[in-house]
Amino acid sequence: MPVRRHYWDLYREVADAAGVPRTVWNLHARHGGATEAQQAGVDVADIAEHAQHTEINTTRKHYIVPSVETSRRVAKQRVAHRQAKRNTP
Repeated sequence: MPVRRHYWDLYREVADAAGVPRTVWNLHARHGGATEAQQAGVDVADIAEHAQHTEINTTRKHYIVPSVETSRRVAKQRVAHRQAKRNTP
């Protein structure tokens, strides 16, 4: 049995026992780990190397998901920028 399939079967067995819904895949753990590492301040190059990605953009594009906090910061900056434009003569 290929290692990849073995890991999937093992993950699913543990996930089923823990009550994890079947819509949650083992790959979500990799994504969550990369996102958590980025939020903890780990350099994206180190995250990519840890995930064994040859391209950092793979890590950035497919593995690091913006957090709610990131979205809030972006939204605040956008609102502040709009308000500053309105107040400029």
